[in-house]
Order: sequence, then structure tokens, then C-alpha cells
Amino acid sequence: MPRASARMIRIVIALLILLTSAAIAVAQRQPARASKFRLEPVEGVALANKLFVTINGRERKISDQALLAWIIDDGKSVAYSWTDGAGGFENEGQSLRVFNVATGRTRKILAEFVGIVALTPLRLTTGELALLVKMADGGLGGSYFAVVDPKRGEVFYRRWAEVTDITGDQITLAFYNPDDWDQINDARSWKQEDPNNVVSTTKVKPIKVERHDLKRVLSKPVLVKKQPTQ
Repeated sequence: MPRASARMIRIVIALLILLTSAAIAVAQRQPARASKFRLEPVEGVALANKLFVTINGRERKISDQALLAWIIDDGKSVAYSWTDGAGGFENEGQSLRVFNVATGRTRKILAEFVGIVALTPLRLTTGELALLVKMADGGLGGSYFAVVDPKRGEVFYRRWAEVTDITGDQITLAFYNPDDWDQINDARSWKQEDPNNVVSTTKVKPIKVERHDLKRVLSKPVLVKKQPTQ
């Protein structure tokens, strides 16, 4: 083989090695991000799901105790609900946890007396992230609403209320009488909620309307809800 050809081959091989090493280094420097998740029922355990999350192209199991799940914070975290809330009617209260994709740590950030039916993550103009959580009880069929700071916990709560509008950092809440919920749910055919949408509409006239700036809401102290003693 001519010396020139052999030298060219060595140069090409060296370039391939450099390019491969560079690609590996870039891949290693990529921040951990969740791109999707899936829920797989746990055999023999009512309501329970295994939660699998795909992180940088690789799937891993996060928990054996999940009801619903949401990717939040641009894939940096995954939120999921479970049944260990703050008690409530027939112990129906649920909790919310956040799994940090980069550290692999999980934190419980909400424990409520009712079930979680939907969650919407909202990035505010300040860059802060607010988790808007819609909840419902299994008796009256009423709706409840909470705002959660994913770094600290639940900072805002309203009973028998629904979000009717989100504009920028502002939310509008409509409140209803206990007797209104049958009519509201009948019109919705008691259908299962979209787990990604906390905004609701109804023809029933609210008894009160509130508007809140989420920037101020996130500055509030954390609410602590303890399970009542028996």
C-alpha cells in the first residue's frame, strides 16, 4: 500500500475517533430531561400503577404507587398522584409528589382531603413555575382547587370552586353552592376529567368570582393539612 494512502487512512481513523469521543462527551453533558411517561397497572392492587419515565431516551421505573402523572418544568421533573393524602371522606384524600429527574429524588408536596383529577403547570412571567391542581370529592361531586409551588408545597386552596379562565399570570375562580354540583355534573354527564386541563365551564351561575395574581399566590406561606385523629 502506498505511504500516502496509509497515512490518509490513519488520518481518517483518528478523525473518526475524535468525532466519536466528542459525541460521547456532548451526550454526557446533556442535562437529564424526561420526554414521556407511561402508567402500567399493578396486578392485584386496586388503582395502583407503575410509573415509567423516559429520561434522555432511556426508560426507568420511578414508582409502583401512582394514579396520574404529568411531566413538568420542561422535563426537569415529573409529578404524580397517589392515595396517601390527608384523609377526608372515606379516606379519599390524595397526595402529589415531584420526582427530580436530575437527582432522582422524590418529594411529597401536597396532601389533600379529596382526589386529584387534573394538573396544569404554568410558567409565570417571573420565570417561576406554578402547579394548578383541580380536585373533586367522591360524595357531593364538588370541585376544589389548589396552587402548588413545586419547590415548597401547597400555598393556596379553595373549596367548591373551579378555574374558568387563565390569562397570563391571572386566574379566575368561580364558586358554587353545594346544591349546584348535581346540575353541573349532570350537564357534563359525569365524564372523567381531562387530567391536563384545570379550566372548566358550566352554564350554572356562580355565587361568587375571585381573580388572583399567581405571582402573589406563590409568595404565600405553605399550607399544612394534617389527617384528623380518629
